[in-house]
Amino acid sequence: MLCYTAVIRPEGPSSFGVTFPDLPGCRAGSETWAGVPEAAKQAMETWFASRPHVEPSALAALLDRDDIAESVAMGALLLPVFYARRSFGQASGAVTTPVAGADHRAG
Repeated sequence: MLCYTAVIRPEGPSSFGVTFPDLPGCRAGSETWAGVPEAAKQAMETWFASRPHVEPSALAALLDRDDIAESVAMGALLLPVFYARRSFGQASGAVTTPVAGADHRAG
C-alpha cells in the first residue's frame, strides 16, 4: 500500500479543494469537511484508472517545497491517502485519514 499526500485548501466559508502534488491534474472538491476524504478517494481512483503508477513523494520532501509550505501557512491541511494497487496494475482502492499539516511537521 502506498501513501500519497492530498493538500486540502479551504475555498469559501464551507467548501474545500483537494489536490495531490504527486498526481498532476488530480483534483476534487467537497461542499463539507466531512465529504473531503471521500472526494479525495474518488479523485485518486479516477486518476489511477487511466494513468500509470507514480511513486509518492516522502512527506519531508513535500514540506520542503515552497508551494506546499506556503499552502500550509495559509491554512491548507495535509491528508494522507493510502492507495493499494492490484498486482496486475489496476487500482484497488484508496483509504483516507485526515491529518493537519502542522502535525506532520512535528513528527
